Amino acid sequence: ASAEMENGGSMNLLDYGEALWENAEKNRYILCRFMNPNKLTSYLRQCKVIDEQDEDEVLNSRLLESKVNRA
Repeated sequence: ASAEMENGGSMNLLDYGEALWENAEKNRYILCRFMNPNKLTSYLRQCKVIDEQDEDEVLNSRLLESKVNRA
């Protein structure tokens, strides 16, 4: 019975993770406009979420210009 609870708990955690990603996707425009990529990308590299190439692409892409960077 405890194995079933563990599996059920894992599924709930997966559903929760998917819901968080879905929420981030829905709000991507707002997040991209107002977040400072210089602060965020260094943190994401430190956590090994992105690599150096990803960081360069984010920091140098004209398509990803944020309101913060234009000010």
